[in-house]
Amino acid sequence: MTERDLDELVAVNDPLLRPLIVCDSEEERRAALESVLTTHAVPVIQKIVRRQRSSDRMLRAQDAEDIASAVVLRLLSRLQRVPFERDEAIARVTDFAATMTFNAIHDFQRSHFPERTRLKQRVRYVLERESRFRTCMSPAGPACALTSWPESDDVGPPPAAWQHHAPGKPAEAVESLLVAAGRPLLVEDVVDALAETWKIAESSTAASTELADQGQCQATRLESRHRLAALWRETCALPAPQRSALLLNLRDKDGSSAIALFPMMGIASLDEVAAAIDLPLPRLAKLWSSLPLDDATIASLLGVTRQQVINFRAAARQRLARRLRKW
Repeated sequence: MTERDLDELVAVNDPLLRPLIVCDSEEERRAALESVLTTHAVPVIQKIVRRQRSSDRMLRAQDAEDIASAVVLRLLSRLQRVPFERDEAIARVTDFAATMTFNAIHDFQRSHFPERTRLKQRVRYVLERESRFRTCMSPAGPACALTSWPESDDVGPPPAAWQHHAPGKPAEAVESLLVAAGRPLLVEDVVDALAETWKIAESSTAASTELADQGQCQATRLESRHRLAALWRETCALPAPQRSALLLNLRDKDGSSAIALFPMMGIASLDEVAAAIDLPLPRLAKLWSSLPLDDATIASLLGVTRQQVINFRAAARQRLARRLRKW
């Protein structure tokens, strides 16, 4: 990369990312990544997730932690491409991290609680568009009230009994609920009341009780890291074509590329990942957003046939299954 290219990259990115872009070694790159994540991005992510957790009783502690971890992983993947691709520029790291977090929360809610999410969107739409309502932020979370009431964030419990309205009239239902309560209500309580009245229920496992205590979760994560480290060691011992065929197609349970787990968990550096795949780091960086690759693309990169790629990966998996049997 020329000095001019480097200057252009610095200019289009957040000044916080300059050390990441101009670093000369893998060690400096990892230090710059860690600084951006831990000092600037992670606090924003955790703050938003905590706020959402406090205002959304359907979101379990483990779910919130999983969302935050997923956002950090996606952000790390994006940051790793910043020094190599102008199109991957990030103008403001904190804003970018916040947007990713809000999107991840919305995706989780829409996936796990689709009916409740739709209902909540209808309620919010009514509260924002109807002049008879106003919203405020109470100590317990977002709240709503009638515009005609005096300003107050002192929320109360939903009424035990109130006049029901058909699902096709959400504005009338919210108004009658507030009138029956006689004071502001949490938006979550309004959604809960309407969901119960209109028989809106979810069958998601996310609404079940907590899975395990914190110590047990930490033990599980530690075991997962040990397994991932063992997988990396055994993968590096594979013949080069098998390594490349496996890593370029490596997927997590959601079908996304799992290769970023190795640098994220401190198991292998980006340079080591590139070396294992037998690709220069800048070339890997260009491919990063397209991972995992399909067999035809891998075949083109390796200069072999698609069937050979399939055979390489099958052989790699068989060997790894034997070597990692104890895990």
